[in-house]
Amino acid sequence: MTDQGTTTHMPNALEVFRGDLTRMEQQFAAALPEHIPAARFTRVVMTAIQNNPDLLRCSRQSLFNSCMRAAQDGLLPDGREGAIVPFDSERGANTASWLPMIAGLRKKARNSGELSDWYAEVVREGDEFDYQLGDNPFIFHRPAKASTGKEPITHAYSIAVLKDGTKSREVLTIGQIEEIRKKFSRSKKGPWNDPVTYPEMCRKTAARRHSKSLPMSSDLDTLLRRDDDLYDFSETREETKHVHRPPMATALDYFGQGDLPPPSAPDAAPIGEASTPSTPAAAAAPAPAAPATPAAPPGPKDPAEYRAYFDAVVDQAKQTGRTRDLLPWFNSDAQRRMRNACGVLGEQREDMQRVATAATGEGAPQ
Repeated sequence: MTDQGTTTHMPNALEVFRGDLTRMEQQFAAALPEHIPAARFTRVVMTAIQNNPDLLRCSRQSLFNSCMRAAQDGLLPDGREGAIVPFDSERGANTASWLPMIAGLRKKARNSGELSDWYAEVVREGDEFDYQLGDNPFIFHRPAKASTGKEPITHAYSIAVLKDGTKSREVLTIGQIEEIRKKFSRSKKGPWNDPVTYPEMCRKTAARRHSKSLPMSSDLDTLLRRDDDLYDFSETREETKHVHRPPMATALDYFGQGDLPPPSAPDAAPIGEASTPSTPAAAAAPAPAAPATPAAPPGPKDPAEYRAYFDAVVDQAKQTGRTRDLLPWFNSDAQRRMRNACGVLGEQREDMQRVATAATGEGAPQ
């Protein structure tokens, strides 16, 4: 008999779990890539359970869900590509979570075709470390020869190599990392509190921050968000819940305001512009029975509202195959004036510029 869906009070819990896992091999096989046999995957899972018996105290559902997510990601929970870790949920119960690791992210990044390479490291006391931003950015890191790997961490950094060979970098101090951990980590017992997995969490934090400015495939983006269960983003959601992304037509109507050129034909409307004809000839056409055209919605009043509409237009461009038009639209005089009126700061503008640039590249002819 099970006790509330856990294996805690079951005799021979490990053998019972082994039998259940074996019965799920067919489901794993359907999710795994061809180069990973289901039998090998289940053996790696069993090794992970034997190395961390605390996982058997986690709810059975969370444990199997973690295994399935690892299979869907095409990674092994071997402690290198990823790991299944226990943590205390908000209800006080032990919950298992799938935690992709930097080696797994690097493997997926290479296979995605979006990046040539991507890696992250931590810097410890005693290491030689220097970095620079600006026109000539660089990161220099030489680990101390006598390092034991247990010295306090001072920084974490991420370096991505784009397809054209360009390098992108992100550096976080331990103070910044700890601020993120204290603000968002939802459990007092978990990978952040384990000295073995703490360095990996620092690397992942730098990589997650860096990913906001990198071209991401949907698979890679999903992989980065696999450990969201470990965090509480309710405060961030609370700050922005009043900003609702508009329906697509409303976003297009709104972004059609300004000095963007009118469409020459309904099916050739510039990105971000309503398809309703707006030329003098169209306005003069007799239409006695037609309802009055609704006024364009009021403009955004702050950076959050502008970002909501920007994201809606990006989604529309992707859905309609118009991503090649995003960057010219974003750099138009009308949009610059709009951003200035909303008080969009340089960092926020640069982030949207990166999104538009990446999306525009995706729509370029092959």
